[in-house]
Amino acid sequence: MLTFHYAHWSAALDEGLARIRQAGAELLLVSLGVATFEREPISSFKLRSDDYPASTG
Repeated sequence: MLTFHYAHWSAALDEGLARIRQAGAELLLVSLGVATFEREPISSFKLRSDDYPASTG
């Protein structure tokens, strides 16, 4: 199973947001996304609690 830390996740988020801006979206709804947490057993993501505030803005 691949493991994805904050740097990988953040880069993918930046790319996705850039594509959304290019499409001219006026609204974006996003689920909470706690499956990215490092202790979530069903996920390959390994984000820590302090990673989440860094991703908002």
